[in-house]
Amino acid sequence: MSDRYLAYAVDRPAGRDDVAAAFNAIRLPKLGRIDEARLGRMLEGMVSKAFAEGLTIDVIDRSLVEVSGATAGRVTYEVVVEGEQTRYLLYVLPGLEHGVALTYSSGADDFARYQPVFEASAAGTRGVREPSALAQLFQTDEGHYLLGKMTGLLVGILLAGFLFVRVVRGMSR
Repeated sequence: MSDRYLAYAVDRPAGRDDVAAAFNAIRLPKLGRIDEARLGRMLEGMVSKAFAEGLTIDVIDRSLVEVSGATAGRVTYEVVVEGEQTRYLLYVLPGLEHGVALTYSSGADDFARYQPVFEASAAGTRGVREPSALAQLFQTDEGHYLLGKMTGLLVGILLAGFLFVRVVRGMSR
């Protein structure tokens, strides 16, 4: 398993060769706070990437939910591959260092049976943290602009202080 995959599990019923349900947890880049706009952008990217691979994603439902005290994105969608219809439940979780995507899947016909287990698993996830408002600010274009201005101001103050000390030392000689 790569460092990107944090966990993986499958349900393979006795006497069957196929997988009835699957779960994986994947490390994502730092996401910031999850809101409708961010979730929408992520879904647009996911759908366009799937389309480029020749797949079609049918988004059934999307919402913001609370997981471990933080706002998370929750998406239910279906994909048909080689005639097999698979339904997915995706949770996008924020974190201080990185985000995490929890993906649960089963055949569309079995999904209702597995959904309560999937949801209980996601609800039991620990370690989910929303970034602070200040950290969130610096993840925006306005925040980068503000950080640049603050950095410029601090450098200017340091240079002015340095020059002032040199002038004072020069006068005292």
